[in-house]
Amino acid sequence: LLTRILTADPELKAYLLRAIDEHDQLSLLDQLDERQADLGYDFALMVDPQGRLLVRTDQPDAPPADLSDRPLVRKVLVDFEASGVWQEGNKIYEAVAVPLTLSQNVFAYLVVGFAINDVRALEVKRVTGTEVAYLTGTSSGVAVVASTLAPAQQDRLLAALRNRGDLLSRVTERGEAVDQVEIALEGGRWLALLAPLKDAAGASAGASVALASLDKELVGYTRIRNILLGLG
Repeated sequence: LLTRILTADPELKAYLLRAIDEHDQLSLLDQLDERQADLGYDFALMVDPQGRLLVRTDQPDAPPADLSDRPLVRKVLVDFEASGVWQEGNKIYEAVAVPLTLSQNVFAYLVVGFAINDVRALEVKRVTGTEVAYLTGTSSGVAVVASTLAPAQQDRLLAALRNRGDLLSRVTERGEAVDQVEIALEGGRWLALLAPLKDAAGASAGASVALASLDKELVGYTRIRNILLGLG
């Protein structure tokens, strides 16, 4: 929705088209940076109709490069709309891509990304009441890239998930969702729900993990049981 708001302004699109024709990267960056403060995205980039990079806010000095093989860009070139996880090194983003058009002619495509980070994890926790961790594959294996857990707890979470056989590979590599699995963590029992984070092509780019303390959730039932036993 934010991206559609951004691309609905005909004056902005005319300005961007003129800057592209004049190879004016500074003007493109200036417009994207100005709207970044208003719309809150963490990066934005533009590619030409062939998928070659024009400019990106997080790497303003980046040379022209062919991004047409990136799943999000490849899909928007064909379907004129795309969304999915965008991975940049060890960072992952929720990203969308839309065309920029004037007179029904596409002159560029815009990609904006919102970081999946600790702030996002805390927002999810406030809504769901669960601990949250986001995982993605790195050169050294699966790693936690964002979480509501402390660093030491993150390490123990990964160890607990690895102890469940091929659980991690099922989610992070094969893209399967796991509705409920019980793991031992922090000396207690926890229920974990794992869902794949998918890129625009539908391939898994990581996983989200929601955690609820089984012992904590059962406190009320345990108290009732003990009261009934005492009365008996």
